[in-house]
Amino acid sequence: MQMMSFGAFAYNNAKDYEGLKEHVKVMEAVHQTSSFLIKFIGWLNPIMYPAYLQYLDTNEAYIVSQRALIKKNLD
Repeated sequence: MQMMSFGAFAYNNAKDYEGLKEHVKVMEAVHQTSSFLIKFIGWLNPIMYPAYLQYLDTNEAYIVSQRALIKKNLD
């Protein structure tokens, strides 16, 4: 998920909002898969589980912000 965020940052810097739109679709798929794995397997590591959940929240907020940026620049 972190590498996907770095990729979105590159699209933002290049002002390639069409590319960012496609990239966000991939980010959403990775987030969905990661969310499933963390919520159903992540509890096996109880010390890090809260951090994993926080990272999911942060990643979701980043995806929402990228969607807003796309909407602002393509509509």
